[in-house]
This record gives sequence, structure tokens and C-alpha cells, in this order.
Amino acid sequence: MKLFYQLALTTAFGLTLTACGGGSGSTKSNPPPVTTATSSSSSSTASSSSSSAPATSSSSVVSSVTFNTAVPTSLDAGKDQTVASGAKVSLSATLAGDAPAPLSYQWTQISGTNISLSDSTSANASFTAPAAATPFIAQFKATVTDKNGAVLSDTVAISISSSTTRYEAEDPTVATLSNGAKIDNTLTAGRSGTGYVNGFTNENPDALLTWKISIAEAAYYKIDLGFQLTDSPKGFDFVIDSTAQLSGTLTSSDKNFHTTSLGRQWLTVGTHTFSVKGGWRYYNIDYLELTKVAAPVKPQTLNTAPVDPAANAKTKLLKKYINDNYTQKTISGQQNSAEMDTVFARTGQRPAIYALDLLNYSSLAVKGSGSTPATEVENFINKVKDDNGKAHIASLIWHWHSPVDAKSIPCTGSGNDMHCWWNSFYTAHTNIDLTAVLADPTGDKYKALIADIDLIAIQLQKVEAAGIPVLWRPLHEADGAWFWWGAKGPASFKKLWRIMYDRLTNYHHIHNLIWVLTNENPSWYPGDDVVDVVGIDAYPTDKHDTLNIVWEKMLERYDGHKVIALTEFGGVPFINEMQAKGVWWAWFASWGDGDGSNPLGPKKMTPEELNAIYNSSEVITLDELNIPIQ
Repeated sequence: MKLFYQLALTTAFGLTLTACGGGSGSTKSNPPPVTTATSSSSSSTASSSSSSAPATSSSSVVSSVTFNTAVPTSLDAGKDQTVASGAKVSLSATLAGDAPAPLSYQWTQISGTNISLSDSTSANASFTAPAAATPFIAQFKATVTDKNGAVLSDTVAISISSSTTRYEAEDPTVATLSNGAKIDNTLTAGRSGTGYVNGFTNENPDALLTWKISIAEAAYYKIDLGFQLTDSPKGFDFVIDSTAQLSGTLTSSDKNFHTTSLGRQWLTVGTHTFSVKGGWRYYNIDYLELTKVAAPVKPQTLNTAPVDPAANAKTKLLKKYINDNYTQKTISGQQNSAEMDTVFARTGQRPAIYALDLLNYSSLAVKGSGSTPATEVENFINKVKDDNGKAHIASLIWHWHSPVDAKSIPCTGSGNDMHCWWNSFYTAHTNIDLTAVLADPTGDKYKALIADIDLIAIQLQKVEAAGIPVLWRPLHEADGAWFWWGAKGPASFKKLWRIMYDRLTNYHHIHNLIWVLTNENPSWYPGDDVVDVVGIDAYPTDKHDTLNIVWEKMLERYDGHKVIALTEFGGVPFINEMQAKGVWWAWFASWGDGDGSNPLGPKKMTPEELNAIYNSSEVITLDELNIPIQ
């Protein structure tokens, strides 16, 4: 999802970001409750601890890994899958890092209708999906034991569907086109049917493709969309029954046709309409596919320990608190102090998380503005430690002004081509080549990059000295490539992430950080050993969008490994609607409202909506925090 900014110089020393976002989404209809499953995540028999969740949640046994190796080791049972009856399913256990051989593997089924596994004592097992009159989820646990008896395990969920129906975009019996949408058949690589639909362009901003489909059985249905792109990723809007609007992103741009999942939706008996329109446009749509599937299950519980083995006691308590509430309630959060006051004025409640951006402390910001912020972090510390007698959870992000090669420090150009120091974190406004910088660790540019991390370390040390643990969220949205730290691809980004982790943790000995990664694309993931929480930033067109498109994709990759958070949101999310769809963010953080002309925080909501969200039983507010974090 592409993110946009409105920038305002609001102080003499720096800049405030007043809009940050993108979008992904889901529908508003209320399905039956999510189902219960029992599962387990990575564990070790050498040092184990148990954690039991309520009956409505999954449960697991987790602990630290004790493989005798200096290389981080973890076991991945693979992505969750949805398959049809009769499909051949392969299970693959992948061990990351070194472990003393010989290794012993074992696959066992832990839930669902009994299935016969082949090669269950190898890293790669398989089975044939049984016939399923009613969809169900089968969960399997992979276990590996090294020669010293240390054990790792991980689980994978396979959803067995009972029926799949494909509806071609070019089929006039089910699909209608309007406002410039048209049928084409020029492209063929990977295409389904006799053609596809295009015409979604800036010249046809209202182009619309709509399927009208009769549903004979009320159930959860997985919705897939066939598509093709000729260049970069494209956002799109998907509308169900003319009211529920989802925002998604199409990502495969190799000119072949592909499939993307829009997640599970509860569909009642009767006729439903499904429409594709808008977004960033310039995509081709091939088909719509509906697959009857099982109800979603809650995420697995996880190891509560931070990835930093030297994390201080308060940081450990905060991480445990986040994990303990995951799948039960969602912690509320807000970027910027002014918007926190807005929430209180309209609801009588205060957000539990207070988030601040450290962008004004970058060396280029100091040079461009002429001064270092005098009391920005100090004011943040005071607000976090005592807001009407309660202490917030602290969150810090960093829009990093380009440490070298900004296109211009004083402003030059105009419009979108105006280059300034204050927009230099954008790829478009800097010439920095991260890959080249990291390839020369003795060079001046590399030293400048490290020097900027050291500047931020000074501010983080102030917060640590005040006894405050921090949700630390640097280098966000790299996979979008609109920021310079993601412009050269995942390899250089992952290297930079690990350099920053090492510099702050091992060089500066800062041990109050919970490391939060905001990226949707798993190929940009720097590793389990340097990430505590994974998150997404979402700015959906419809504020009721429950985001289950991106939620299910994140859950497939990270369930059993990491807590998942909604690290930015345009407006304030309807958490009750999300949880009803099986979407369980650990926390949310609303963005700022800026000058009010395009609010992306609490002012985007009506007073009635905001009050209902902040006074709901699903949301944790400041007065409900009960951890000794400060």
C-alpha cells in the first residue's frame, strides 16, 4: 500500500508529519463466532513453561531454544494453506541456523478430522486432503530433536475446503461492466478462461466490474481474485453488496496472471454482488473464485520473552503483557499528544499507547532546521510517566532523514519535485544508494549512517534512564520502497535492520526496546532473532474495513512466531467488528489529524463512533493498564 504525507513545519526546530498511511481491508457483516483450536508454537524441552488460554482461544507451550550453537536456530512448519478435497498436500519443516546432527523429525496431527500422513518421520511429509462435506482445519506439529536432546517445534494449519467455484470476469451471465471497464484477450500467460477485464485507468476513474452470484449455503467463503499487472504493485477496492468496501494490494508484476486472496468472508444465503474498482488502477482482472472454508481460529499464544536476551525487567513485563492480552483484547494507541487530547475530550478515555516520531533528531533535520529539539523527548518522557496519574506504554518511530546524498537541503523545485531536507526520507528526494553504502563499512557514507543511529541512541538512552520500556519501530514500510531504506530491495534493508539492532543493543547497550517491524512482504523479514512484533500500516478507503485481507496473509506467515499489531491506522479501527471476523491485533495506533482538512486520526471518526470504540470491552484504554511498566 502506498503511503502519502502532508508535511508542516510546526516548530522552529523541525517538522511534524501529519499524515501517514496506506490501506488493506474487509467487510462489515457479522459472522458466527470464530472457532476454537488447540495448537503449539516453537518450544524446547530443555527449558519449558506452559501458558493456557481461555476456552475460546488456542493454547501452546513455548520456551527458549537451547540448541548448542551460536547461530540463531528456529523451526518453521511452513505457511498455513487452504486446499480442496483430493489435493496432494506437502508439509515441509525448515530449520534455520545450525544444530548438531543427527536430527530427528516427527510430524503429528493435533486437531481436525484424522488424516493419514506419509513420511511423518522426515522433514517433508505429505497427505491427500480427504473429502469434506463440511470444511475443517487440520493442524499439524513438526518437531525436530538434535543429538543432544534439544527440541524445537512449530505448527501449520491446513484448511480443507469442500467446494470451489470460479466466475470469469468476461462471462456476461454473471459479470457486468460499466464506466469504461472492458473485455480484452491479448494477454494469455497464466490466464483463466477466454479473456479478462481492463479499462481501470485514470481516464476511467469510475470503471467497475461486478459479479452477481447466488449463494446456496451460509458459510465462510475464501475469496480469491485472478489478476495481472504490467508494472509495479497496485491498490484496488473490492466491494461486497455495495456497502462493505475492502482495500487491497496486487503485488506480482511479472506480466503473468496470478491469484490473490481477499480472506474469509461470511456470506448468507441469497444473491450477493462483488465489485472491483478504483484504487491505484492499471490492473487486469481475470476471475473471482469462492471457496467454502472453515471458520477462522484465534492466533496461537507465544513465548513472552523479548528477542534481546539482556532486556531489562520492565521490558520483559511489557512484552508479557502484550502477549497475554493478544487474542483477548486490543491495546489502544495514538500518535502525537494533541490527538490524545482529542480522544479524551470526546470519550473520557485516554489511549494506552503514546507514540512519538524521532525524525527531528536526524543529523539532516538538525542541519536543515538549525537546531536540535530542546525538550521533545523530555516532554514525551514526562507525558508517558504521568498522564493524570497513569503511565502510558511508550512507542517511538523514526522517519530517518537521509544521512547522505539528499537531493537538496534548502528547498529546490516545486510541487512533487520540490526537494527539501524535511522530505529526504522519501526515495524520490535523496540519491542515497543503501546497497553501496553498506558495501563499504570504512567509507564516509557508512560512517554517517552509523553516526545518525548514534544520535538516536542518545534519545533512546534518555528514555531507558527514565525507566520506560519502548515499542521501537524504525525503518517501517520498507517493502513499499517509497522510503530510502527500502529503495534497494530486501537484502540491503535486512542488513541495515540487523546493523541497527546490533548497534543499539550490543554497542550502546540499550535494553528497553521491543523491536517492532512494519512490513507486509515476508521476503523483507530480517529474522526471528531481531524482531519482537510484526505490524502493518493501513489507511483503508472504508473506515469499517476489518483488514482481514492482510490479516490472514500475516497470520499465515507469522502465527506461532510473532505477535501481529496494527501499527498505524487512518482513523480509529472498529475493533469489535474486527474481532468478530477473527482479526486480533495486539494493539492499534491511530495516525495524526494534521490541520484537520484530511484527518487520519480520531477526528476522522464521528464523536459517537469514537466514544463507542474507546468505551468498548474489546479495547484497553489507559485507565485499564495494570502492568508495572514505569
